[in-house]
Amino acid sequence: MGGDRIVLDIRGERFAVDAHLVEYILDVDHFSLIPCPPQIIKGAISHRNNIIVIVNLAKLLSLEDIEEVPGRVVVIGAEAGLVGLYAGKACVSSIWGEECSEMAFLDGGYDFVVGTINPMKENIKLLDCNAIAAMAVKALSKKAPIP
Repeated sequence: MGGDRIVLDIRGERFAVDAHLVEYILDVDHFSLIPCPPQIIKGAISHRNNIIVIVNLAKLLSLEDIEEVPGRVVVIGAEAGLVGLYAGKACVSSIWGEECSEMAFLDGGYDFVVGTINPMKENIKLLDCNAIAAMAVKALSKKAPIP
């Protein structure tokens, strides 16, 4: 489970995504509205001729909602396409692969979390970006139950 990670602090919890999936980290001040979106969809943005659907990570992970705008969006390139992970005004940092290679891989315990790494006795949950992106696409096409 080595490899660099991008870490987001959201509502007192830390979540990580594989750095090789991250296309952009953007500061955004508004979202385009999507008609009748599922609760976990914040909206959409346009960036470099791409329409990027934005998933509200707090709602997805059953944390207190993040309403503040402007905020940060981590855009991932997943199997389902580009998807933005909205983290509000979360602190964004990184962990080098060398640090990750020595961490224990534990059972996640959350939907969309594949496990936990524990640097310096601080749990960081690893997000399953492909599952998040696939869920967002299905939710917008109304082919799946919406969390």
